[in-house]
Amino acid sequence: MIVNDAIEPNDDQEHEPGFPCPKCDVITIRQPWPSLIALGFKHHEFRSGNCHHRGAVVIHASQKWYAPALRDIVRMHMQIFTKNPDEAVRALFPFSLPVADAVVTDCKRWTEKSYALSLDQVRLITRPKPVLDGMLSVPWHTGRTKELASALARARVLEGVEKNAVYQEFQLLALSMKINGWLKGQGLEKFALTSPR
Repeated sequence: MIVNDAIEPNDDQEHEPGFPCPKCDVITIRQPWPSLIALGFKHHEFRSGNCHHRGAVVIHASQKWYAPALRDIVRMHMQIFTKNPDEAVRALFPFSLPVADAVVTDCKRWTEKSYALSLDQVRLITRPKPVLDGMLSVPWHTGRTKELASALARARVLEGVEKNAVYQEFQLLALSMKINGWLKGQGLEKFALTSPR
């Protein structure tokens, strides 16, 4: 975990929902994992060492993809919805930004060489600017896709009917299955994505 020293903690000020927490620890993760955590498909973050931290964390997207092949999978998936899949990938899987906040509830040994941080209460970062606001400028093929991209850009937590509609419109379950297929091909099936809660 990387402690966020960039912002001086202010003990007199409470954490305002939607903003990255100025007192929280920060976990920097390569894409697509931070966005998949924010979207509800990844409930654990895997690390090589045990973590004793429990409580609030900010999920921060690094400047890289975990593997170029994963970016290619996401790009090919986005071609279904827009003539500019690269813009869609940048919008939904941004770099160098806090994408969500969450609560670490536990850390357990997952494999011989890894530990799993259990993440709960995941919420998209919406202020000072929604992290997924790039979704608004993507030239989507249909009005329905554009409408749901706008809803996703404004969302704090995806819930209920809107969550189901976003998942269906962007075929996010199919995308997670493609990513799980890649993980299995790499011998990493123990780290597979799970169904959204």
